[in-house]
Amino acid sequence: MPHPLEQLRDNALREIGDAPDEKTLEAVRVRYLGKSGSISVWGEKMKTLSQEERPVVGKLLNETRNAVADAIEQHAEKLRSQKESEACQYRRFTSRHTQRARIAASPDANTRSRHRNLSPNGLCARGWSGH
Repeated sequence: MPHPLEQLRDNALREIGDAPDEKTLEAVRVRYLGKSGSISVWGEKMKTLSQEERPVVGKLLNETRNAVADAIEQHAEKLRSQKESEACQYRRFTSRHTQRARIAASPDANTRSRHRNLSPNGLCARGWSGH
């Protein structure tokens, strides 16, 4: 039968992996690593353990704490990079379409003709302005 700390670690890692956003991930971090978190409570329980149990449980406690902290940091980095990627894609999309709309609406025929894909009526040379 696995030790309760191992079960706690497995539950924490599962919750970390399932966290869809940074707010949820922070709630998981507090639940396990916060001042009154599940893993922190085990630090307090160490005082009540026998001399024989302390080294074994202490090692397991440190391994659990480190595994959970590392998993949180890795998942947070993954969420940040996904968020940045989505924001970058949105900026590229809106910037490109805004620029095309400005060129198409320009009263200056030279501005429209300088843009290689637009015909004088503001549409792509291929007939659709979404390309």
